[in-house]
Amino acid sequence: MAQAAQSGMTLDAFLAWEDRQERRHEFLGGDIVAMTGGTAAHNLIVQNTAATLRRGLAGHCGIFTESMRVIAPTGDVSYPDVVATCAAWSLKDSVVAEPLVIVEVLSDSTERADRGRKWFAYQVIPSLRHYLLLSQDAPSLELYSRSDGGVWRYAHTEGLGAAIDLDSLAVSLPLEDLFRGALAA
Repeated sequence: MAQAAQSGMTLDAFLAWEDRQERRHEFLGGDIVAMTGGTAAHNLIVQNTAATLRRGLAGHCGIFTESMRVIAPTGDVSYPDVVATCAAWSLKDSVVAEPLVIVEVLSDSTERADRGRKWFAYQVIPSLRHYLLLSQDAPSLELYSRSDGGVWRYAHTEGLGAAIDLDSLAVSLPLEDLFRGALAA
């Protein structure tokens, strides 16, 4: 991600402005953040995670990567690496209205926002049940899951032989599948 700049924009003004831009931008805490490209490892982890979620959530659920916006009740706008929804959606949508799962692949340039402002914004999205943070350097996954009572729980797992379950969706994520081809030998 590039350096953030104070915008002084409202959410509506940002959305109108961003729709006219050639590059994607996030709107975090009133700051406009230009999105930049990632590494091959990052891209492979995103693709693997989307494919694993797609297999686990077969049916009417939509699994989207990197170009679909999420707008939080805080007014923050982001482009998660992977986002899943089982709410109604159309092929013309550019915003995921009711995300169930949001995944961010951590990098040096995004980790602070992924653990900070984005997490602050994501955890108040009423539909969100799971927030995953994946390392792009090692088979390591952190999971925040919301209980039926609204309390967030934290779990961490690492190692290619490990898996983590998204209990509310009855989906298991084997780290071997998520990190396939993305780690240096």
